[in-house]
Amino acid sequence: MLKLLARIEPDREYARHGYEQVAVYRSLSELPVAVYPFFFESMPIRGQKLIHRDGFTYELEWLPDLIGPPVPVAALRLRALHRRAA
Repeated sequence: MLKLLARIEPDREYARHGYEQVAVYRSLSELPVAVYPFFFESMPIRGQKLIHRDGFTYELEWLPDLIGPPVPVAALRLRALHRRAA
């Protein structure tokens, strides 16, 4: 079964209120496959072992929570582009 990595991150827009989002990544990828805001009912919760995404069922592996200021997805894309160019 294919595996995705998930972690809880501060929500970029609502972090000052203490809300969190869940970001799901592929292995060795810097950009998330999906980001679930705190108000999505389909957001995976810690301890969940499987996720259904794009018609496939994936096994979830939970990473430690991201602590600190939220990083916008655009900044992640720029980092990935600069690493490829170097």
